[in-house]
Amino acid sequence: MARSEPEHLARTVESRHWGFRNAVLLDAVGDGPINGQPAERVLHVMRRFEEAQARSINDELHQFIAALAPGGEAAPSRRGLVLGEINEITASKYGHAITLRQSRRRYYIDNRLLDKIVTSYRSAHAAIGNKQARVVALMLLELKKGYARVVDMCLMLCHLPAVRLLVRGCDRKQTDASAARLKSHCRQMPTTSSPTSF
Repeated sequence: MARSEPEHLARTVESRHWGFRNAVLLDAVGDGPINGQPAERVLHVMRRFEEAQARSINDELHQFIAALAPGGEAAPSRRGLVLGEINEITASKYGHAITLRQSRRRYYIDNRLLDKIVTSYRSAHAAIGNKQARVVALMLLELKKGYARVVDMCLMLCHLPAVRLLVRGCDRKQTDASAARLKSHCRQMPTTSSPTSF
C-alpha cells in the first residue's frame, strides 16, 4: 500500500511547484522596487506557456529586452533579469545559446560561464531536455550588438517530483535541528506535534 504524504507536506509541495510560483511571482512584480527601480523594469517573469497567449508573451519579453539597449554608443549597457523555464541549450558559433520554453529568442552564453553553471547546478542542468522536468533559469542579461548575452545565471528544478524531494529534505532537516535543540535543553520532541508551516 502506497504511503500517503502528510497533509502539510502535500500543501507545501503544491504551493512550491513552478506553475503556482509563477502565478505568485507575476502577481508580485511591480509592487515594490528592486535596487531603487520599479520591479518591472529590472525583472521580467515569463508567464506559463499557453499557445493562445504566445504572441502577447513574446511581445512582453521583446519590450523588456529592447529596454536594455544603451541610450547611445558611449552609454553603458543596462542589465536586467529574466526568469523562465528552459527549453534547450545548444552549441553556437561563440559558445552556447539558451532558449526558453515560451519563446524562440536566443540568449548567448560563453563556454566558461556555462561550465561554471553546470558545476554549480548539476542536477538541474542534467534534467534539461527531459519533457517531464521543469528547469527554471534566472538569467542576468545585457544587450551586446543587439544580442542578449547572459552575464550570470542560476538554475532550479521545479517539477513536482524535484520539489517533493526538496520539501521532504527541508522537513527532515528542520525536524532534526528541532530535536537536537530540545535534547540540548534536556527535553524531548513530542510524538504528536502540529504540522510545520512552510
